Amino acid sequence: MRETITTGTRDLRTRLREYADEIAHPTKATRRLIEQLEQGDVFVGIEGLTPAFHDTMVAPSAFVPAEARWLVIDPDACRRTLRDLWDDANARTRSGATRPSCSSTRPMRTS
Repeated sequence: MRETITTGTRDLRTRLREYADEIAHPTKATRRLIEQLEQGDVFVGIEGLTPAFHDTMVAPSAFVPAEARWLVIDPDACRRTLRDLWDDANARTRSGATRPSCSSTRPMRTS
């Protein structure tokens, strides 16, 4: 994610602090993260914060006409990624965790 337009009514700082509290992310590190975002810095793992920028997440298909054609360059890689994400979600569910660790770069679950 290089650029995004924040949507929704909730403050981004509040969303990030709530998520950080939920995963027990250190307060000092959360403060640094918020400062980086406010300065417009892009950093590894920022895509994991995508849900914090929006009230709800929607599929990319919501932004294109229904008759649009999609080109999947590497279907095998897509299948592997989906399988890995599914397996990770199942493992977290079995362990009682609802979110990936703060070091993960995978997307956060929204609820």
